[in-house]
Amino acid sequence: MRKPTMLVVLLSLSGGCRLAPRHVRPELPTPPQYLTASDSDVASGAKATEIGWRDFFRDPRLDALIAAALVHNRDL
Repeated sequence: MRKPTMLVVLLSLSGGCRLAPRHVRPELPTPPQYLTASDSDVASGAKATEIGWRDFFRDPRLDALIAAALVHNRDL
C-alpha cells in the first residue's frame, strides 16, 4: 500500500517539471510609429471619422432598412 501511494506522489510532483524551453516573445511586424493624417496619402478625400454614420455605407437597401428601423423604433 505504501508503494502505490509513493508512486502517485512522485508522478504528481514530476508532472510539474517543465521540460519545454522558455518562451521568447517574437518581435511584432508593426511599424514603430503609426502614420498620421498628414503623413498618409488619402486617395478618396474624406476620412471615415468625418462622414456621417448614415452616409458611410452606400447601399440603398441598407439605407431603406435603417430608415424603416428609425421609423418603427419604439425604444424609450
